[in-house]
Amino acid sequence: MTTKITRRGLLSGSAAALGSAGLWSMFTQRALAGPASPPTRVIFWYVPEGCAQQAFWPASGPGALNIDMTTTIGGGLTPLSRGDSINQYRSSQMGTYCLQPLKDHESDLTLVSGFEIYGHSDHGSTTAALTGGTPDAGSLDQWLGQHLQGSAPFPAILSTLYGEHVHYNFSNSIACPFRTLSGGLAAPTWNPVTTFNQVFPDGIGEGVPQGPNHRLLSRLRVMGAVRARLDDAHCRGGVAARERLESYLESIERIESETDSLIDLADSEVEIDVNVDMPPDWATPTQDDKYWRVPENFPALARIQIDTTVAALALDRTRVSLMQFSGTSTNNGLPGDHYKHLGLTDLEPGDVNDHYLGHEPDETRRRNQARIFRWYYGQLAYLIERLKSIPDSSGGTLFDSTLIVACSEFGSYNHRHNDVPYLLVGNPGGVFRKGVYLDALADGRQRSHADLLLTIARAVGMDLDGFGTSTTTYDELLA
Repeated sequence: MTTKITRRGLLSGSAAALGSAGLWSMFTQRALAGPASPPTRVIFWYVPEGCAQQAFWPASGPGALNIDMTTTIGGGLTPLSRGDSINQYRSSQMGTYCLQPLKDHESDLTLVSGFEIYGHSDHGSTTAALTGGTPDAGSLDQWLGQHLQGSAPFPAILSTLYGEHVHYNFSNSIACPFRTLSGGLAAPTWNPVTTFNQVFPDGIGEGVPQGPNHRLLSRLRVMGAVRARLDDAHCRGGVAARERLESYLESIERIESETDSLIDLADSEVEIDVNVDMPPDWATPTQDDKYWRVPENFPALARIQIDTTVAALALDRTRVSLMQFSGTSTNNGLPGDHYKHLGLTDLEPGDVNDHYLGHEPDETRRRNQARIFRWYYGQLAYLIERLKSIPDSSGGTLFDSTLIVACSEFGSYNHRHNDVPYLLVGNPGGVFRKGVYLDALADGRQRSHADLLLTIARAVGMDLDGFGTSTTTYDELLA
């Protein structure tokens, strides 16, 4: 069953219905408690098809990380990739071009090359990407979710966007790197609004049926009602408590308002589909009109996906999130070349979908892929900025307690597994080296990516003898 609502109805919800005593109690407790040690959060930022290698890695090799803002892929320059180490073909003309949107956050980054997903050919790398090579044991997001959950209602959340596989087979192992702790597959909805409604299912306004269909109304709209009760916090905890709560509410309100604005509806009475339980045939050709399948909506849905994860962490709905943007083997069939709608003015003519860009050393493909990867790292910069804008219970920000692991399943086009890109953002607990570029290559041999995953797990407090196929940590990553 599908619930239809109008834009006017979307924005007019009852703050009283959403402003539950439990939510207000949580805010007040945070304000009165004062500075405290926040929980550790982890976000896995997963973009398919690796990276445009020469336009991604630094030209100078390991050392202090310097994202070069002068590099370009213009003038006919074509990023190359090889089946061996990036060390043999670094580029002073193109190096770090893809990472340029992250320049302002350079000191918060740890860039690592020299890792390979061993023993997996073609799309088998997707199943190994976050499982360390043992899919039946579960992906790292699920392990960390169980470990870090605490009082959060969700151990971990999965949010996937677009990127339907060429065969539209969501049970196919190549669609998504997620695996349950018992090795089960995920069935991505490819609709971030679905994730939003699963994470924030409370309270829907009058006139909308209760049940599995929930109105797309931000839980955070309660701020208007909560503000009326700020005096209570002032009386109970003094000026400092009120100021902490005021600052927190202002930051969370911004998430809410920006999330609403991303649903770009020219007509206030245009209906949108906010079904949570997707009908089994939603991916068939008869469903092309769904808003999450419209190529023009890809950038807006990406922002909704990011804001949903930020809200989930800020309100302690979860402490671990796996965010997947698009998917390997997305082709030029349905839903189309969605990358043509990113607003990139320098894309060259031709198909721009993951499957097409993921093959052949064609010059146009390689340049377009580099431009698209650069757009993705611009979205990552937006996530970082959002986390840094939200005060946390420690007196710092949400970013201070969050680790972002930017990852993929390939190193470059044609399903190559060498130099799979890893970028760690943030440093909860101060355990990682920051502002550096590291290369794990040793004696001409790349390390298993499972070593890196084990290192991350131990660094955030998991007492594991091994993870995936690894029992060895990559200690150069640690401070």
